[in-house]
Amino acid sequence: APEWKRALAPSGAWNRIEGTFRDQRLHVTLNGKPVIRDQKVEGPASSITFTPDGPVELANLFVRELK
Repeated sequence: APEWKRALAPSGAWNRIEGTFRDQRLHVTLNGKPVIRDQKVEGPASSITFTPDGPVELANLFVRELK
């Protein structure tokens, strides 16, 4: 199974996703486990896209600029 599937919380529980984008590099953790490590991202960092496979509920969504 893909790394992100092994990091998912049990059905009915919330998942916590944290991502950092700095210097054209992306790092994402899912429930504290790294699922994307230092991936180079091409192009401008002007949008965030989330593409789930099914229904999604979001709570406490925060986006902030790192200085």
